[in-house]
Amino acid sequence: MEPQYRTAVEARGFELIYYEKRIPAGTPPRDLAAVLIVVPICSHSLREYAEQLAQQQRAPVFHLRTASISAVKRALTDLREGSHPCG
Repeated sequence: MEPQYRTAVEARGFELIYYEKRIPAGTPPRDLAAVLIVVPICSHSLREYAEQLAQQQRAPVFHLRTASISAVKRALTDLREGSHPCG
């Protein structure tokens, strides 16, 4: 689904940095607009690490219930509008 995610993200003016299963050790912090985590398919340790990266960058974290393109688009719309489902 990475190509579809990339298309949706880039259509909204963002760059996709995509990791599946693990984030490589030593990955330098980036200037993050947001971190999107697909909860049902993400391990607990990976979720914690992604949340730590987001916190370091002061980026919002969106926990997606599904891996669907519509869930990604909804999160990006919320990000653009300045709303966040967790606060």
